[in-house]
Amino acid sequence: MPNTDPLLESLFETSLTLVAYMDTQFNLIRVNQKYAEADDRSPEFFVGKNHFDLCPNKENQEIFQKVAESGEPYLTSAKPFAYAHNPERELTHWDWSVLPVKNEQGKVKGLLLSLINVTERVQSSGRTMQEARNLSTVMEMANDGILINVDGRHIYTNQCFADMLGYETSEVLATGIHDLVHPDDLEKVLKRYRRCLAGEDEIDQYEVSFRKKDGSRLTVGVSTTLVKWDDKTATMITARDVAEQRRISRELQENKDRFDLAVQGSTAGIWDWDITRNEVFYSDRIMELLGYKHKDTRNSLGLFEEWLHPDDKSRVLAAIRNHLEKHEPYDIEHQLKNSEGEYHWFWARGQAIWNESDKPLRMVGSITDITDHKLSEEQVQKNETRIASIINVSRDGIISIDRSNKIILFNRGAEEIFGYQREEALGQSLALLLPDSEKGKHYSRIEAFQQSGDTARTMGERQTVQGRRKNGELFPMEAGISILELAGETIFTAVIRDMSAWIHAENELIEHREHLEKLVGQRTEALAAANKELEAFSYSVSHDLRAPLRSIDGFSQVLLEDYVDRLDESGQ
Repeated sequence: MPNTDPLLESLFETSLTLVAYMDTQFNLIRVNQKYAEADDRSPEFFVGKNHFDLCPNKENQEIFQKVAESGEPYLTSAKPFAYAHNPERELTHWDWSVLPVKNEQGKVKGLLLSLINVTERVQSSGRTMQEARNLSTVMEMANDGILINVDGRHIYTNQCFADMLGYETSEVLATGIHDLVHPDDLEKVLKRYRRCLAGEDEIDQYEVSFRKKDGSRLTVGVSTTLVKWDDKTATMITARDVAEQRRISRELQENKDRFDLAVQGSTAGIWDWDITRNEVFYSDRIMELLGYKHKDTRNSLGLFEEWLHPDDKSRVLAAIRNHLEKHEPYDIEHQLKNSEGEYHWFWARGQAIWNESDKPLRMVGSITDITDHKLSEEQVQKNETRIASIINVSRDGIISIDRSNKIILFNRGAEEIFGYQREEALGQSLALLLPDSEKGKHYSRIEAFQQSGDTARTMGERQTVQGRRKNGELFPMEAGISILELAGETIFTAVIRDMSAWIHAENELIEHREHLEKLVGQRTEALAAANKELEAFSYSVSHDLRAPLRSIDGFSQVLLEDYVDRLDESGQ
């Protein structure tokens, strides 16, 4: 490198990153060996060539030009790059910086480009994000309440558990076991908890009285087991409202509606856009997530647009327009800039309200910071362990099949429901668990579900179907289903509940009601007969007494008229 200072020379000799030095017209003067190897060329190939002739990119060229003119460095993270001269190579991602090199007078004489390949990190983050979503889906699809405790502290609860006791999930996490369990049952729960920590299997369900937020008492069926959570031993409590088994379909639908509302409002930061006045309310939590203060911001959609990452702005605004104009769901991931100028990833959802003329009036939504969910490969393994633990202890059957209807997952709950061991079921067709009358319907339902575009359908959305146990017994069941594309494969997962006990209880209730109605009818007929007899008796008495009374009245009148002067005041 002619006329370069020793610092630059040392950088080219010792740097472990990709380094290139160019003039202010972007003509390459020198590249190090790692830079050349990344493009499968020798360092001499690049000397004298223009950087943007080799890697044309208008946006990057404007950035380089700005650095050359302003003398201010530029840094970016995880930016995608495709090899134009070698399209067969996969897309890569890079952290890179452009630093101005100045002469003694402070004038920029060249640019120093430094790059680090972070493709593996980005791909790992994508896989981790999917695993995190899978974990969240399994947790929230569970029909039982789930509470996980580490070292006496609640670290996770699903929405079902919070709804069961009338709390928000954040309120549950702020409580202790002494706050949730009724005093009458506290010693029993603590005893079970200690036995569980000692390694004794406590999956069998027992009844416990919890204390709801409003102070009322709720009896639930509880089981406890040990699971792994972030390399720590955790106690997972699974709770089911035993009274729910006696409720009819109307109550089940009401519970589903409440669950849906709770899920829609359970995210971290809330915003409320008054479209008619173009005013936006940003909650304190949003301000906290981004590091801003209300006094330093304004309540407008323009502020949100300023926060958006340039790469996301057009996509996000288009999603908002499509929601308002076409009623398409607003469910999207994007980046927002915080008060320090850093971009964080957020998961955003929203729902608008329209008037009778289909004009949008208001849109309310939420954002959740998912930056920390960009986990490492190690975190992927932890998530897999968590999912396996939860699936294995669920009392509902959880079954996954591939596109050819072969069973690839069969949990302990499914073993108890169908009577097959896991080893017997894996690799078999799902038809093994269905009566002949249901097999054709099953394939039609799977095809319709795929074509619907839905990713999940919970219990209550589908009619009760029949299953077949290993001993040939047929039984009614309900199933929630989800579809997942994982590593290029389509996987269907069903959460199955045996409805035999529910239907038996409901039939008993119907028979009891019919018996009561019959008794009431019999007593009504007897009462009507008694009333008729009483009416006949009253008529007879009235008729028999009427003639004597009339005679007495007549004689009294004659006596009064003829002997009035002989009768004293008392006789009259």
